[in-house]
Amino acid sequence: MDNNDELQVQIQYALVEKLSNSNRRQAKLLAILDECIFECDKHLNLTYINEAWKKKLGYSSDSLIGSNITKLMNCDDIMHFVAYSCCLLACLKEGKLLV
Repeated sequence: MDNNDELQVQIQYALVEKLSNSNRRQAKLLAILDECIFECDKHLNLTYINEAWKKKLGYSSDSLIGSNITKLMNCDDIMHFVAYSCCLLACLKEGKLLV
């Protein structure tokens, strides 16, 4: 292994360590937030929820991960969500930022 290859390996290890530290810090912050934070896939199935869901609403991650977020909404909320999503997609297509 020449010096250039060794340097590349050292840089890769440093980047992986930095990313790992950043992910741990992010996980800690999400765990202590009092707000319900979630992530969905493209089909609106929950892929992540933070601890606030259990504290505030009584839902565990095991009971919600994989569930569709719309099952937690009433009809009015779903309609607002769809309207907002359409607006967001239109803005993204036009390259505009929402403020």
